[in-house]
Amino acid sequence: MITKTFSRFILGVLIMTMLSPFAFAESASVGVRPLRTEVSIKPGETKTAILEVINRNEKETVFEAVLEPITAADEAGYPIIGAESNLAPEQNVVSWIKFAEEKQVTVPGNDKKSVEIFITAPANAEPGGHYAAIYYQPIISEEKNVQGVKIQTRVASLILVTVEGAINKEGELTSFSLNKELYFDQPINFNVSFKNTGTIHLKPQGRITLFDENNNQIMNIARYKDSQTNEEKVTNFIPVNLNRGNVIPNTERTFEAKWSEGYQKQVGKFIAKLHFEYADKKIDQELPFEIKPSIQVSALNFNQAKKEFTVKLTNTGNLIYKPSAKIKIFNSMDFQIDELSIISEENLIPGTEKEFVVLWSKEAPSDKYTASVDLGAFVIDSKQNAEKIVKIDLLKGIWRYLLSDDTKQIRITTGSLIFLVIIGGAWFFIHGRKKVNSRKK
Repeated sequence: MITKTFSRFILGVLIMTMLSPFAFAESASVGVRPLRTEVSIKPGETKTAILEVINRNEKETVFEAVLEPITAADEAGYPIIGAESNLAPEQNVVSWIKFAEEKQVTVPGNDKKSVEIFITAPANAEPGGHYAAIYYQPIISEEKNVQGVKIQTRVASLILVTVEGAINKEGELTSFSLNKELYFDQPINFNVSFKNTGTIHLKPQGRITLFDENNNQIMNIARYKDSQTNEEKVTNFIPVNLNRGNVIPNTERTFEAKWSEGYQKQVGKFIAKLHFEYADKKIDQELPFEIKPSIQVSALNFNQAKKEFTVKLTNTGNLIYKPSAKIKIFNSMDFQIDELSIISEENLIPGTEKEFVVLWSKEAPSDKYTASVDLGAFVIDSKQNAEKIVKIDLLKGIWRYLLSDDTKQIRITTGSLIFLVIIGGAWFFIHGRKKVNSRKK
């Protein structure tokens, strides 16, 4: 069998690299810290940096360093290491890095070893940001494992070098939007996209505040951990790029900001106001949006032969939702005698319809019954519904049908009967008084 070598790039390492300068990467066999080294240097100058290679094996292991340039990043801002590029020596930071000793380092089992590197910027180095990754990977023996596959684990430390000089700190806010998919029971995500058009990596940051349609600010909308105190905080704004992630030159990065607190109770039209800063520049932008949870009963039928209800629910709002409802059954005396549950295991996408068939298994005496589909808070378009159905109780959001010989008729409610009894009693009382008075005369 031909031996194959796979190299696993630890994406979590890259993520933490962009977020925290003191993060520590762990893998099955190797660790390295710090994950991000930032160096400011003048053309022609040399500076040193110290890395620590950690051996997570029980046995002594030889690790080898591999240097690769970073010239691109994906949309989430994670660097694409080893991206193809034809960099001149004055641009390629990989050629500036030298090891004090050999690239290979031997580390005892469950131990660590420091590695010193020298970074020398050429006299003609271009001002701005230059980036590289130093990988450490164990040297794998030629012995095959049981499947004949050799697996190689690598973990990177990013080197961010800033060459002093005429540096261009420019960028643009390319979009401020709401996540296209809104879920009823999940935080609402805003996306803020920023493009770095300058020559140095930038750490843009911002905050989003929320207002209702009457311009009243919504309070307590985000929860996050304070990086200094490690305490959880609930704030009146949503932080954007709280951990100061980098955006390298000629790349675009999208930051996700979550409305994580109190979103469950909010319905209506809102305005999100973004305040965004990078370098010494400030940007303000507004985004109107709506949260509309709305489910309609598009059909309700009863098959007397099978004793089955058929209910069709339509998502007329803009939230993805697993609908639930109750079919309440009343007798002719307006007493509820049964209740059937409708629970969907699948999400109902906005603009789509789903049919539910529910068996009424209870034995009931001969009578005229009324079925009610109770949707709770999700019957919002009550006026529109009233035009399409026989009767609707606007106070409870309940649709009522009379089920008798497959016909649908308007049912006289208990309240109406009580009203008629009162009117009738008053009429008889007045008439009775008149007759008594006439007899006395």
